[in-house]
Parts: sequence; C-alpha cells; structure tokens
Amino acid sequence: NTLRKRDRVQVQHDQLVEQVAKKTENKRRMLENPNAVTISTLFAKDTETNKQTRLEKVDYRIDELNKQVDTSGEKMRNADDTVKAEYDKWNENKRTDLKATFVDFADRNIVYFQKCLKAWQDALMVLQECEPKSEKS
Repeated sequence: NTLRKRDRVQVQHDQLVEQVAKKTENKRRMLENPNAVTISTLFAKDTETNKQTRLEKVDYRIDELNKQVDTSGEKMRNADDTVKAEYDKWNENKRTDLKATFVDFADRNIVYFQKCLKAWQDALMVLQECEPKSEKS
C-alpha cells in the first residue's frame, strides 16, 4: 500500500515535470517565431499586445507548475521517507521474529536432548540392575 502511494506521487510529479517542459517549449517556440499565426492572432486587433498577453499567461502557468513541482517533490520525499521507515520497521520485525524462532528452536532441542539423556540414564540403570553380579571366588 505504501509503495503504491509512493508510485502515485511519483507519477503525479513526473506529469507535472512533463507539463513544465511542454510549457517551456511552447514559450521557446513563441519567442523564436514571434510572427507565427495562431487562431487567437487571427482574430486579435492588436497582435503585439496579444502576443505579450500570451507570453505572460505562459510565464504565469510555468511559475504555477513549478510551484506544484516543488510541492510534489516534497510529497515524494515524504513518501520516500515513509517507505524507508516501513522497510526499516519490517527489517527489525523480521530480525526479531527470526531471533525468536531460533531461540524457540534451541529451547525445543534442549528439552529433546534432556529427554534423550534421561532415557539413556534410565536404560543404563535397568541394564546395571540386570547385570549379574560377579562373585568373588
């Protein structure tokens, strides 16, 4: 779930960066070719004022998108920190669980071998009782 959320934040960030790149490219084209004919320039009375207005709008939109990129970058860093924290927590839980499993395994082996020792001690006592006592001549 955390990884999916981080991926969504990454996709949103990438889309914003892409939009900034497109707007910047549009602005570059407008500046390189100021005489380009667009639908808005066909109907405008004062084309120079219209071009200046369009440039201002593009600049404003680029500034807004850059602010959104900064915000989404911060969200992405927070999401990265959350993923890292959850990964570290998962690793700690894994280590704790593995340690508990090995301790439990060792405890069970101790009990098993204590039972084996007891069984052999009992068997030895039975064998010693059954052994004929050697008589001295």
